[in-house]
Amino acid sequence: MTARAVGMLAAQVPVAAVVAFAADGRVWRAFDHLLATGPGTLALFPVGLIDGDLTRVTDGCPVPWPEVWAVLDTPCTPWDRPLPPEVLARLVPKAAAHLSPYGWTQDVVPARATVPSMTRLVAPCGVRVALLGTNHD
Repeated sequence: MTARAVGMLAAQVPVAAVVAFAADGRVWRAFDHLLATGPGTLALFPVGLIDGDLTRVTDGCPVPWPEVWAVLDTPCTPWDRPLPPEVLARLVPKAAAHLSPYGWTQDVVPARATVPSMTRLVAPCGVRVALLGTNHD
């Protein structure tokens, strides 16, 4: 078994995996999560899942707070759509490459004042990826 597979079984996410989601290579810490942003994406990782050195993580929030709150605080519901691994790989290749692609769900959450809504992808371990500017199909 590879080191990556062992890490996924233990529900640990290396800091390098979080950095992969950041277009500028910067990782932020806010709301008990590490945040990484890219064009049209916001990835949130619970701090308790992270394995590695956090000294290069910046305290603060790189996007408007209401967007983060919407992604974190909107409850998951029984009608959230299961997200097959191949769809996850198409929507967010980094998520499928750096995290287990199994058990993810998809829903749409309101983003309040910043954007009308976002597609939210949620992993069983608590990692969330929000897609802004999508058609919410």
